[in-house]
Amino acid sequence: MPEVKFSRTCPACMTEKPITEFPRNASTADGRGAYCRPCHAKAAKRSRERARAKYAEMVALLSPSDRARLGIAD
Repeated sequence: MPEVKFSRTCPACMTEKPITEFPRNASTADGRGAYCRPCHAKAAKRSRERARAKYAEMVALLSPSDRARLGIAD
């Protein structure tokens, strides 16, 4: 029978926290994510910011006629 852990260390902030501070993840053996909720949220925010920046770059490359066709305001 596997050992039951009630706490773990987040690899991002290196803080030991109760297992309930880690989001659920059914694809892992213990059913919890690797990073604590605050670190997980920070990573998700960075990912969204990068995606928005990439979108802005792609929109900047569009011609005015393509922007009008797609309904993108300047």
